[in-house]
Amino acid sequence: MAEEAIREAVQSKDDPADLINVALEELIRRRCELPGCTTLDVMAAGPGRSG
Repeated sequence: MAEEAIREAVQSKDDPADLINVALEELIRRRCELPGCTTLDVMAAGPGRSG
């Protein structure tokens, strides 16, 4: 769910902190357990992006 939210948000945002916030908002909205910070950092960096 978090990765999907980041994939959608990357169309309009490029700051990793913004992408992480989008992922957190979606996980909270769906009442999911939150992953660790490192996991979100890796997701926000994505392939080919410097993180």
